[in-house]
Amino acid sequence: MRKNLIITPIVASAALLVLGAGPALAADTDATFTITGGALAITAPAESVPLGTAAASPGTQAIGAALGNVAVTDGRGGVAGWVASVISTAFTPAAPAVAVSASAVTYATPAATETGTSTVTAQDANGPIGVMPVQTATGVSGANTATWSPTVTVQVPAGAQAGVYTATLTHSVV
Repeated sequence: MRKNLIITPIVASAALLVLGAGPALAADTDATFTITGGALAITAPAESVPLGTAAASPGTQAIGAALGNVAVTDGRGGVAGWVASVISTAFTPAAPAVAVSASAVTYATPAATETGTSTVTAQDANGPIGVMPVQTATGVSGANTATWSPTVTVQVPAGAQAGVYTATLTHSVV
């Protein structure tokens, strides 16, 4: 018992010294880092894409193929969504054949392959004679990407003349 009585006053004295010593001195330093926002961009195949070949016909026929990868890169690093759109010119042949209107074009939009945080919704563009949305991103948080490969089909009218018909499909994103 005596040992406890001797140790207890020593421990109590040490505790009083620690508690009575006062607060420790401290110095705070804030550390920061910066994330810079980039651009919102869209890419599409730059080379001419052959949609197919068909024989002249007295009836209407469809010609179409996959266009290749179209991609949106959103490096802005924010929360704003975006809308990717397409517009087509008429398919024009060498004279004297008649052009095929862009209203005969179907742009079938598959679901996009996505990276980052966003919800991307596909929408087909039928007859894109004006700018038509094809992918819409919502629920964006930070940088993100979306890639898809649309199928472009042209309803060639009955009696279309022989020749090579060319149109321009323009993709944009806002």
